[in-house]
Amino acid sequence: MVVDDDHAVLHSLSFALRSEGFEVVTYDNGFAFLAAGEPASPACAVLDQEMEGMTGIDIAHALRERGSTLPLIMVSGAVTPSLRSRALAAGFGAVLEKPLFGDELGDAVEAALSGR
Repeated sequence: MVVDDDHAVLHSLSFALRSEGFEVVTYDNGFAFLAAGEPASPACAVLDQEMEGMTGIDIAHALRERGSTLPLIMVSGAVTPSLRSRALAAGFGAVLEKPLFGDELGDAVEAALSGR
């Protein structure tokens, strides 16, 4: 699952993951993502940090309050040491900085799905 309020980035991330063979469901905001509920099959969520209304960390907190153990990957255009620390404390397994290069996103998703 990919959540990003920038439609061009959402399409790009989705395309990249689909081209690597992943099934992808997209959401253009955190509220729609949370309303959809937990997926039945093994999954992970790629969340943009900087979204209007609800940040990636806000979504992570909402999921954890529900008892969700869904693996999370953050993408952000400006990863600072403080943001990385807050993201890891919120339960993100990986924090990636945009623009993403090569297999970086696919490798992170594969690791999240395999529990690494």
